[in-house]
Amino acid sequence: MPTNVAALTTTGRKSGKPRTTFVRAYRDREQAYLVSITGEHALWLKNIRANPEVTLRFRRGTLTGIARDPHNDAERQAVHDAFCGSAHPFDYGENMVHRKGLPTRAKITELHTAWLEGGTPVIVDANC
Repeated sequence: MPTNVAALTTTGRKSGKPRTTFVRAYRDREQAYLVSITGEHALWLKNIRANPEVTLRFRRGTLTGIARDPHNDAERQAVHDAFCGSAHPFDYGENMVHRKGLPTRAKITELHTAWLEGGTPVIVDANC
């Protein structure tokens, strides 16, 4: 699994069964930041709205917690910094699919910023 990609498991809002999908996710100790780039239309986000208990399985560990919207500007900035502040090898390949020309760090930042601005940010707080 690439860096900053996680297997997100939610509970199906209709079926009640576990549903797993891969999402771009950034872990910061006991929190993780996600962005639904399609906004409220993503099925995984609809599942979270019905039941916010989720599990994120990263390459190096698992975080189980409660998903929620950012509460304030500082939390929205933390999501932005995590989502737009780094570029990993996977991002360069992904950028080639979504942008013309050779990928650059600036193009990656531009793409991630567009996704964040058009999407819905989510924070997962780990269960203690």
